[in-house]
Amino acid sequence: MGQSYSVTLQATGGTPSYSWSITSGQLPGGLALAPASGQISGTPTTSGQFSFTVAVKDSAPSPQTASKALAINVSSPGLDQYGGLLSAPSPSGGTGYWRTEKFGNRWLFVTPAGNGFFSVGIFHVVPTSNAIAKYGDQDITWGPQQVRRVRSWGFNTILDHSVLWVYPQQTCGGCAGWANGQPEKMAAVWFIDGSSYPIRNVNNLAPASAKDIFQGVNGAYYNGYVAPSTDPYDPNFAAWIQGYMKTSEAATAASSPYIMGFSLGESDYTWGFGAGSSAAFATVPPGHNGPHLAWIVLVTSPKQTSNSTWGVSYTDTTVYAKVAFSNFMSARYGGSISALNTAWGSTYTAFGSAGGWGSGTGLMDEDGRHSWIGSWDTLAGETAAMQADLNAFLFQYASQFFKTQHDALKTAFPNMMYFGPNVVGSWGTPPRKEILQAAGLYIDVLMTQIGTGASDDQQRVDYTMQYLGDKPIGTWLGFPANPDSALYATPNPPTFLATSTQAARGQEYAQMMSFFLNATVSSTVSGAAGSKPFVAMRWWAFMDSSGEKTNWGLVSLTDNAYNGLEAIIAPGTDPWGYATGGEAGNYGNFLGPAISANLGLLTTLP
Repeated sequence: MGQSYSVTLQATGGTPSYSWSITSGQLPGGLALAPASGQISGTPTTSGQFSFTVAVKDSAPSPQTASKALAINVSSPGLDQYGGLLSAPSPSGGTGYWRTEKFGNRWLFVTPAGNGFFSVGIFHVVPTSNAIAKYGDQDITWGPQQVRRVRSWGFNTILDHSVLWVYPQQTCGGCAGWANGQPEKMAAVWFIDGSSYPIRNVNNLAPASAKDIFQGVNGAYYNGYVAPSTDPYDPNFAAWIQGYMKTSEAATAASSPYIMGFSLGESDYTWGFGAGSSAAFATVPPGHNGPHLAWIVLVTSPKQTSNSTWGVSYTDTTVYAKVAFSNFMSARYGGSISALNTAWGSTYTAFGSAGGWGSGTGLMDEDGRHSWIGSWDTLAGETAAMQADLNAFLFQYASQFFKTQHDALKTAFPNMMYFGPNVVGSWGTPPRKEILQAAGLYIDVLMTQIGTGASDDQQRVDYTMQYLGDKPIGTWLGFPANPDSALYATPNPPTFLATSTQAARGQEYAQMMSFFLNATVSSTVSGAAGSKPFVAMRWWAFMDSSGEKTNWGLVSLTDNAYNGLEAIIAPGTDPWGYATGGEAGNYGNFLGPAISANLGLLTTLP
């Protein structure tokens, strides 16, 4: 399995040329029979013995036929039960839980059994609309079958936004085939949105809802994108995270040896932790750099009475991040507002409030209206001292966020890895250096988004490692080929690596996997030079998106794999006998190159 295979069948007698076909049984996944040549070739993706009958027909006016029963045995590479490489044992052995470790200059995960593991994961494994018609249900049959499918495609990790029926800790008492829980266990990352859930106080795990710092920003002075971002200084933020760690859901996940760690924040709701300043790197494509969170705290209101986005009202109206900002600046300047004014070129009269937000003269009253307030992206227009002060507070702010989550998780489950939000950085662009520095103190593996085929991808890796330190990273990856998919009627969105065919999409996937596998930190980066930091590729997504009308998926909206065999017009069956076909067109083969790239890891690591 995972290595190329080719054999050409031979026929004698009759009238050449010959035509070949499979009349019963099936070839191993990843192999195909060429009807004109009789060549069986490809890269096997599933282990086991596969029996089939091949028929050959000659070209005589009255064709003669012959058939023969054959079998191909595909052996599995040396993997432990979690997918770890038996050829890459850790010198420290297994500990019963997941960790990371350097093998020479390469970072890898280490499975509970003690073997090296590069995570090739899939987000959002959920049922398609025809799951019941195809599988008979969308739970006890559907779930294990999707794990079989993605494993056969060389993926080895279930990621965020997937339904429980594909997770290794799922059980189903009395269900056929589920006597020992999930029949098809695969390594997984456990995800809970530890950013927006505290704002909404989901399941009332905190005394009240935490604040969203963007909710109090004056749109007259901030013209950037607005999305939720939890105030990490709000006591209800810590209370919610700590409360979640006491739930049976968290305990069940943490007790499974297949759960690698916890991801505690949705990037869409952790705004400001994404792409950093455009002064460092433009996003790919440009136009998606995020705001400086200390700038946002400086200008946001110090009080909130409600949050209309989530329908929340507050009895405690304090925005604690703004209080922390004021206290930080007061301590930094020895309590002298005049010293801060000299450094900033400002005219505040107090570190606190003096007249009210938006009209008063205190630092707490700042809403962005003053001339000394610079760009929310680059901080251009501010004095060097003010920029340094905002950067220093950003480090404190990010540290508060990461530390709060880290401490709650490690207190409850000391051996569970902490991955932070599911993406820190975005659009191929690292976050600000202060966020990286804070992450380096608390996060076990930084889940980021670097690698878009941009000419300066190496510089972006180096920047990340310069400020993160010598720690492992994983990366989000996803791009469409709408014209060659079930979503052909909608043009590709403006995103990196979008292409026009599934074949080209597959080749780009393979190229990016090669980049992640071979990326090496430059010799100029102190403390991390020579490291190969990538330990995970995280693919978005399992299925195409009907809402975004984008071909993100490995499978179409009707559950046909983009492998050149299923997502086509003609009806057929997959290697497990489930119905395929019925698409409006014959779409190309994305999975072929992707499978070869995924399984190639088995022969090239560590």
